[in-house]
Amino acid sequence: MILNIDGNALTSLGKAGYGGLILKHDESFQLGFFVSVGILNILLAEIQALLIGVKLCWELGYRKLICYSSKFILLRIGLFLFIYNTLFEGNSCVDILFKTGANSSDHLVTFNEPLLCLSSTLLGDALDVSFSRT
Repeated sequence: MILNIDGNALTSLGKAGYGGLILKHDESFQLGFFVSVGILNILLAEIQALLIGVKLCWELGYRKLICYSSKFILLRIGLFLFIYNTLFEGNSCVDILFKTGANSSDHLVTFNEPLLCLSSTLLGDALDVSFSRT
């Protein structure tokens, strides 16, 4: 399984959130999540995204994960986990989810179908569309 996460803060508002996608190895959608965490350090938000994502994968019975994160994280836990650093451009779906979480008042929201706001970005990922940083 693939776990793609992002935790960050909206600098202008001081609100933080995180989000993630759990994808099958063919990159088809399995589960998504986002969380509002109030005001928090960016690295802590990213670590919380990783922990919640791993917990959700574990609960779904997945023990082998490849994780993509825009921050470098090293974590030793009781499952087979590779963590890769990805550029912002490669994390656009979870960037949308962290912003959704930061602007939400909900604690943990999970969803089994892609949210409408992710449709075009997931399609772009499936087609290997490159996005340039502006």
